[in-house]
Amino acid sequence: MYRASLLVAAGLLGVAAWQPPAAPVRDPAIYRQVNHLGWVVKDLDAVIRAWRTFGVTSIRDAVTIDVPITDRGQPRTIKIRRAVAQIGSQQIHWIQPLGTSDVFAEFLAAHGEGVHHIAFEVPSRERLDDEVRSLSTAGVAVAQEGRVPTPAGTVSFAYLDTVPGGITVELEHNPAASTPPSPPSANEEPFNKITQLAFVVRDLKSVSDFWARAGFSAIPFERNVSLDRVYRGQPGRFEMLLGFVRTGEVPFEWIQPLTGPSIYEEYVAAHREGFHHLGFAVADFDAAVSRLRERGLNVSMSGRWDTRGSQGRFAYLDAERHGGVTIELLWDKPSSPEHAGANAGLSKEAMRQFLLTAKVVRHKTLSKGVTRPTRLTLTDGALTHDAVFSAVQETKPIMKFSGGRTELDFVDSYAYNIAAYRVAELIGLDAMMPLTVEREYEHEKGSLVWCVDATMDEGDRRTRKLSAPDREDWDRQMSRVRVFT
Repeated sequence: MYRASLLVAAGLLGVAAWQPPAAPVRDPAIYRQVNHLGWVVKDLDAVIRAWRTFGVTSIRDAVTIDVPITDRGQPRTIKIRRAVAQIGSQQIHWIQPLGTSDVFAEFLAAHGEGVHHIAFEVPSRERLDDEVRSLSTAGVAVAQEGRVPTPAGTVSFAYLDTVPGGITVELEHNPAASTPPSPPSANEEPFNKITQLAFVVRDLKSVSDFWARAGFSAIPFERNVSLDRVYRGQPGRFEMLLGFVRTGEVPFEWIQPLTGPSIYEEYVAAHREGFHHLGFAVADFDAAVSRLRERGLNVSMSGRWDTRGSQGRFAYLDAERHGGVTIELLWDKPSSPEHAGANAGLSKEAMRQFLLTAKVVRHKTLSKGVTRPTRLTLTDGALTHDAVFSAVQETKPIMKFSGGRTELDFVDSYAYNIAAYRVAELIGLDAMMPLTVEREYEHEKGSLVWCVDATMDEGDRRTRKLSAPDREDWDRQMSRVRVFT
């Protein structure tokens, strides 16, 4: 079916043979998990005291470190004070620069306190060098790099000049990373799992284009108008563009303020653009807000949403004066039982990223289907969903089918599934097909198709001799299907 769909659609569209040069594609294994946030502050001791008061108690004592670096081609050593906090699987590296002419001091002078970089762990020094070279061909230079001797070996790092994308990216190889991971944090709730890393930018389209040119996913975004908006105790009028990208356990949120006043506009005025807030999910929204108010945090902006099968509330707590980063509390509940456990209001791009990066936790070979595909259960820690994997790749000079039909130069390939979905997107029929991506499973490349939760398929319907509830609508849909089969 998919092969025929592709051939017919290609004929209708007049697909050209030439394609523009593809952008480099980043290795998803490197960017699946944020290793740590590099957060620059003026007064490290004051920031530690404040966040301990909020409930983040898994904090190691501050130490002074000499860091050998290469800065603009010149080797030298910088001195910093650093403290490490553990929040779930993520680390926060609070950094107080002790000099005046290093990358951290320059960030503090130009931007003010806040997150300077997000760091990703690379499994070897060779992989780090390869990734840096690949990024260089895409126009992303190294701003600063260095090596730090440790008892476990030499830690290598490179800060990339990704500021046009809203944040600096650090690539790091740490020989100690192969040792057992740090134990889970034992902070007070909700500070044991970060559920969102959020950035505020002035031009989301330009930021999206920058990441796409560098080989990362473009950022799908749309206008957002929240419900019951409140800004600093008064009725709010804020609107924004919101974009989400999920490359691993924690989704990234990208925000462009449109109308205000809003805390996003305040952030742009004070810091230009960059990392804005840490998001935390809460089970009891009012109790969580009340508890943090008692600890000195006021609600700066709040609202709620009710869209795409989910509803919820959000509140920003004004922690910026304690290190330059805001806290957001999120309460999310499916608005109706039929949406619970389905796609939870995910955008198409979020579903695509889930299929590409989520961990496979179960598999089962299906009895239906000529190619005997495999049903996989995937999870990213927040969402669990099934998908169907097919790695079929078969060619025969002559193929004889059980019904007596013969086909010459027979080809069957998982690639037809992917191509058919992409063509459906081009002609606006993707709503009739489940989202499909290419992914590797057990060392084989294949197509991975999002499972649609349905009570029956067409074969079951015919066997049970059931009629569609809306015959006219059914006929219209089936006519579209027949055109491409």
